Amino acid sequence: MPARLKRKKLSFFLLLVCCLLLVLLLYFFFRGGEEDGTTALLHSNVEVRQAAAGADAAVTTIAQSVFISCNRHDRDQTYWDLIALVSVCDGADVATRRASPACGALYAGEATTAAGKTGSCAVADKLPGLRRNHSSGEKAEGEQAAAEAEIEEGNKDRPLDALVWLGDAIYADKRADGRKSLQLFQVSNPLSLVKTFWVAQRRSPIYSTFRDTCVRLKPSGGGATAGTDPDDYFAKAVDPEPRRVYGSWDDHDMGKNDGGKEYPHRAVTQHFFLNFLGADRADPRWYHEGVYTFHAVPFPDGDALTPLLRESYQHAMCFLLLDVRSFRDPPNASQLGDMLGAAQWTWLERRLATDLADGSDGRRACAAVLIGSGTQFMMDVLPAENWGEFPAGRDRLLALLRQYRTERVVFITGDIHMGELAVDFGSAAQQVLGYPLVEATSSGLTHSAGDYGALSKLVPLWFPAPHRRLYIYLKSNFGTIRLTAAADWQETKQGQQALQLAQQLREKPLDKAARLQLNPLLDGLVNLSFGIFAVEEHGRPVIRLTFPLEMLTWRAGPTYAGASVPQPRAGGTVQRRPADSAPPPAVTLRMVAVPDGQGQTQWVMHYPFTEPVPFLTWLARFNQRHFFPGGSVPRSVVGTLKFGLEMSVVVPLSVLLLWGWRRRRARRRQRLAAAQRGRQRADNMFGASGSGTFGDPSTGHGMAKRHAGSIGGNNAVEVPPSASVGVGNAGSNSSSGVGGGVMDDVFDLFVGEGKQKQI
Repeated sequence: MPARLKRKKLSFFLLLVCCLLLVLLLYFFFRGGEEDGTTALLHSNVEVRQAAAGADAAVTTIAQSVFISCNRHDRDQTYWDLIALVSVCDGADVATRRASPACGALYAGEATTAAGKTGSCAVADKLPGLRRNHSSGEKAEGEQAAAEAEIEEGNKDRPLDALVWLGDAIYADKRADGRKSLQLFQVSNPLSLVKTFWVAQRRSPIYSTFRDTCVRLKPSGGGATAGTDPDDYFAKAVDPEPRRVYGSWDDHDMGKNDGGKEYPHRAVTQHFFLNFLGADRADPRWYHEGVYTFHAVPFPDGDALTPLLRESYQHAMCFLLLDVRSFRDPPNASQLGDMLGAAQWTWLERRLATDLADGSDGRRACAAVLIGSGTQFMMDVLPAENWGEFPAGRDRLLALLRQYRTERVVFITGDIHMGELAVDFGSAAQQVLGYPLVEATSSGLTHSAGDYGALSKLVPLWFPAPHRRLYIYLKSNFGTIRLTAAADWQETKQGQQALQLAQQLREKPLDKAARLQLNPLLDGLVNLSFGIFAVEEHGRPVIRLTFPLEMLTWRAGPTYAGASVPQPRAGGTVQRRPADSAPPPAVTLRMVAVPDGQGQTQWVMHYPFTEPVPFLTWLARFNQRHFFPGGSVPRSVVGTLKFGLEMSVVVPLSVLLLWGWRRRRARRRQRLAAAQRGRQRADNMFGASGSGTFGDPSTGHGMAKRHAGSIGGNNAVEVPPSASVGVGNAGSNSSSGVGGGVMDDVFDLFVGEGKQKQI
């Protein structure tokens, strides 16, 4: 068989194999969406879609909060109406949800026009009425009773226990053009203009309506106004917020993209941020650098389970909101910088040791501890800013949680312009923390990765994280946190035991043994549920995660090693690993030295990066180490893209210039070769005497000479090779006197005057 035919067959075979691999890749990529609940969520039957989205979930919501990030003040903000609708519907019982047309449209992913776009949770036709009656629980007497009654009246029919901003509440480094454009580049806006961004967002009518009608009051009532001008955000506490609106910032609302402690105007923009949140004058953030804060959210009245929960937990949710910008060192390839700074580390350790510690009577501080951060904590798979750029800081934080035995911890984050839920059920999390590591990310209210069109759909394919990520949603979204319980919890065995122990504690409040028996029962009865809701799909839930609180405890956490979430898009219930199946493979973690806050170092276990590392992320880190060691991973990506863009211009231009030079050189060679051939032909036509006699055949050439004025002249000129054979006859008939004129005509005709001069 000819070699050429063999090569053709081999090329065809390789092409066929590549096509087959591409088809298999696409098949498994889209098939994965069917297995995670997407089929039910997109089913043609409305009832199936509603059931998959949670419309029929027979649960009671004990407390709920919303967490958000990445918002442009100058863009459409009708998403507040969707958040209001979700808060109302998810906070209601199943019968009320099914009776509300607005809730039915929400869970089906359909638009509703029943209530308009007002951002209100109090619209009558949005929901017939909340299930909460706000009447249960013990009542205080006297002035305290009057104050609590006033607050409770202000909380009536308000379904949200807290609204939490996790960064980029406004974009201080972007133009306020009001258009939905990508705006890839940053600008340096004057602080006076940046202040107007904050004021515009706080004064937004739909956002103001949402706060007033959806979010419950702070226990303190918000404090008194300290400024004369409520829009003078350069001052302190000019317009305190009475509602539970909490938050920390990230880079864009601090003032500089990817910025840290090097940003010079942090003190001014910190005033802007605190006034936007409505921090009262007593807030310690007015008096220290950084916006880190702690907030405890109490259990709301209105549910029969609430009195039992108050016997076991002091608060429903506790928010530890970290500032990952004000003290952050510039990230670089050494990964030796710090994210939080010494003052914030000291504050954090004090909070873990006091506010989040168990009481002497056995009562726990919080049912759920939510650690908020502007950048992702566990999920380091994207070549973006995250805690993976400061691995020592991440290891130190996890070591502190283990040292102080802080349980029921979940990390809530923003920044990436996508929604994502992730859980590490593997051996590494068990060794480092003692229970699975959970992270919920909500990012992108007004803009998202989905704005890049089809390119964004490659994110799950290019940056997979099969051992941690449950699902990633690429378009605009917001997140919810809920404490829930089964609607029939009182009929279960655990519920009956919990009721008996609660009655015993009411009779003997100091019975620590009874409380220690009650605690694990309630950890098993109460669920922690996270949801990511799609703004562009009319608020429909697109990712869910639900698990009992016991999963995040030292006692029961190890039993969830190797657990799974089969359908994160429809229900998202955690399922334990079958008893007869193999546990997750054990990994050996190395020990690293981190500061201990006392000027010394301590050795802790290192929490590893996501494995396998996606190729593009590996390439970004490689380029950072070898080509951009002084910048962050995102900066290395930008540098690589700039280099690629420059090369895309320089290389084609260089190739074009080289091609032009080679082409010109080739043409010059062709002209020289043509001239050489002409000389050879002329030598063959005209003899050395100049009379047209051919030269010596043995030499293969002759010399044609013309005489200037005489036959015997010595001024001979060589004929170039462009002379034609046909001129030989003319030359042979010429005499010595006439031959010179004939030869001049021959040269002019075939060579040209200029060529004669060169020759």
